[in-house]
Amino acid sequence: MKKKNKGGRPKAEPRKAKKYRVSMAIDEVDRQVLQNRIRKTGLKKSDYLRRAIFSGVIKTALTAEESYLIRQMYKVGQLLALLFTQGRLNKDVNAKVEFTKAIVAINAIYDYFLTQITKK
Repeated sequence: MKKKNKGGRPKAEPRKAKKYRVSMAIDEVDRQVLQNRIRKTGLKKSDYLRRAIFSGVIKTALTAEESYLIRQMYKVGQLLALLFTQGRLNKDVNAKVEFTKAIVAINAIYDYFLTQITKK
């Protein structure tokens, strides 16, 4: 006797079938942003989310101490720039050279914090 075709979608192979679901609530703006990103990639929503979850890079937030140090470095750089633009360092060539070295060092530290520390 021949089995009757029940119709509908056939079951996925056991190794490919997904058993578990993950859900979350988002607001309208987040939904629209997500839909736009998915549309740009041309992937199905589930494939996009799966790739984002398992291949995405999540950066940890800066600690309070790291944030404080970045703000302080920024303030020092602003003060040095103010001194330079006001002409207080224009009289001494050696002061200009040392000032420029200080600005380069501050920028290097600032870049380090923004790139290395946030990659934790």
